[in-house]
Amino acid sequence: MATVENTHSEDARFTFGLVSDVVSALETHGYRLPPEDGPRHRALGETLARLAEVTRVFEGGVS
Repeated sequence: MATVENTHSEDARFTFGLVSDVVSALETHGYRLPPEDGPRHRALGETLARLAEVTRVFEGGVS
């Protein structure tokens, strides 16, 4: 699986703006991050890793 660091260094399109847009889209559809800091930080970290994978697969990369 692609790491956030690898995606960031390999693709300038993987930006805070992309992450922010995805989080906003999820919130628009009713999804919410956990309110507590620890779980929220873990959820965001996992979301970053999965988003890196989604962007790679979306463009035809194999998982």
